[in-house]
Amino acid sequence: MGGSSRYICRRYGCNGVGLSLSPFQIAKAKEFTLAAKSTGKLTETQTVDYMVADAMHMPFEEGAFDLTWSMESGEHMPDKRAFMGELVRVTAPGGRIIVVTWCHRELEEGETELGPKEQKLLKKINEAYYLPDWVCVILT
Repeated sequence: MGGSSRYICRRYGCNGVGLSLSPFQIAKAKEFTLAAKSTGKLTETQTVDYMVADAMHMPFEEGAFDLTWSMESGEHMPDKRAFMGELVRVTAPGGRIIVVTWCHRELEEGETELGPKEQKLLKKINEAYYLPDWVCVILT
């Protein structure tokens, strides 16, 4: 929770902001970031802040970031096109967007959903990481 943001800030000497809908994840990210500062993994002048916010409607101005990073959240967005549009909106011209997301296997012809064992595994992942249900959308 917040580990990727801390890594990027440490590696590139920059500041960052992380978002999540989960107050639990935000609280843990803040806790881990304080620990990283106390052990020297982040400098005292580096800021990595976290807030509870909706990535579909980010509370930032257009072009606010040189790098916009989406880690394991795109699969939960109900409107993939709108989500990508929001990433583009908050990224500065010439900036970069990185999207890392979970995917499940393609359904075979005639299948309408994953099998019971696969659904059970996804439920365990969601519970372990305090995630909402996955939204399956195929863009054409």
